[in-house]
Amino acid sequence: MQISLGAWYVMSSHARATCPEECCGALLGWKCPGWKLGREALPLVNAAPGGREHGYRLEPAEICEADRRARKRGLEVVGIYHSHPQGGASFSETDRENAWPWLSFVVLSMAGGRIETAASWTLGEDRRLVREALLAPEAGS
Repeated sequence: MQISLGAWYVMSSHARATCPEECCGALLGWKCPGWKLGREALPLVNAAPGGREHGYRLEPAEICEADRRARKRGLEVVGIYHSHPQGGASFSETDRENAWPWLSFVVLSMAGGRIETAASWTLGEDRRLVREALLAPEAGS
């Protein structure tokens, strides 16, 4: 997964603005076999009931709208991003249960209100997590 500078700026700004709650959004771009480009980041509402400090939930209507907006510009939804305000770019069991195998899932790990690190994950057809290479502007923004 490669993330453009513009998408990274939107993602990191979104994560900082929602801290100490988790943020979430869609990555719009293109995918080819073995490679995805997140060209644009589209912030979405974290619809998790209560406790948004430790989880996120996407509304189906927002995902459909993100897909519509992407297709209108010749793009597609290639990934979902969310932040971990308490740090750690690992993929939680809840994240895995809600993941789809055709998308990348980028986790932004925060420390002191800044992005400390990031990781991208995919879900195999067997529901096993695979960490994928992530090409993104420097963390710490």
